[in-house]
Amino acid sequence: MTDSKETPENSSSRVLIVDDEEMVRRVMEESLKRCGYTCVTASNGETALTLMDENPASLIITDINMPGMSGIELVRKVKEKYMTNVIVMTGLIDEYSYESMIEVGADDFRDRPQCLVESLQELFAKPGGETFSRQTSQGCDLKNA
Repeated sequence: MTDSKETPENSSSRVLIVDDEEMVRRVMEESLKRCGYTCVTASNGETALTLMDENPASLIITDINMPGMSGIELVRKVKEKYMTNVIVMTGLIDEYSYESMIEVGADDFRDRPQCLVESLQELFAKPGGETFSRQTSQGCDLKNA
């Protein structure tokens, strides 16, 4: 039996940032662009799914609490259809557990201020995360991006 999940093509450094706060999206997008990533942003889960259907990203970074579809539901829907890494972030880290986010399908769960730097550095080292190793091998300093 073959796996029916879609694998993003031509998107080895394409990141989809999903957050209802424009400033968060903008800061993350600019930081990632400086490190050589192509970024697409969405302000909610529904738009994120539409963007994935049009041109899948190889990594999604999503907030949990958003109007409409939550980040948790977005993770579930993405993991049903795509072989895409998903990092869940929140500013309300005490309200959720790492274990519960992994159980719904997230590849990592981080406090929003630290998510970009720490999660990407760890993802680079994960099996299957080699598509992102190009940026770290070029010496991109995410902490100062």
